Amino acid sequence: MTALDSRPDLDSREHIEFFVDRFYERMLADEQLAPIFVDVAQIDLAVHLPHQGLLVQTASG
Repeated sequence: MTALDSRPDLDSREHIEFFVDRFYERMLADEQLAPIFVDVAQIDLAVHLPHQGLLVQTASG
C-alpha cells in the first residue's frame, strides 16, 4: 500500500470537504502562498470553502 492508497476517494461530500479543508489548511500554513490568498485576494474562508467544495463535487461527477 502506498501513501496515495490511504487517501479517500472524492466519492462523497464528507471526503470532498475533508480534501478541501486539508488543502486550504496546508496552503494557509505556507509562508509564500498564504499572503496571496489572505492579503491580496482577501478571501473569506467561510464563504470560499463551501464554494470550492461544490466545485470539486461538480467536477468529480
